[in-house]
Amino acid sequence: MKTQTLSSPLEGTICNIKVTEHERVHAGQTLLGIRDKQMLHLITAQAEADVDKLLVNEGQFVEPGDPLVAMHAETAEMNAPEEGDPLDMTTWKLV
Repeated sequence: MKTQTLSSPLEGTICNIKVTEHERVHAGQTLLGIRDKQMLHLITAQAEADVDKLLVNEGQFVEPGDPLVAMHAETAEMNAPEEGDPLDMTTWKLV
């Protein structure tokens, strides 16, 4: 099992951290949110995996490429996205 790091796809402020270290997450489960201007981007797990370490805190500002979460999967299905591939996330407009 190799630990992989999920990186921020955009700049913004970390909010709504929904997972804890050592928690097992499932594909599609929300990990955390990134608030960018008036939008909330929810970052979701791409596969079933274990969260090894949260690398950010609530209220922390991140830029594209900053590490967010270190996690590992027992199977090979959790592959790091290729350059240019979209990260699984949902966007909500804040009103």
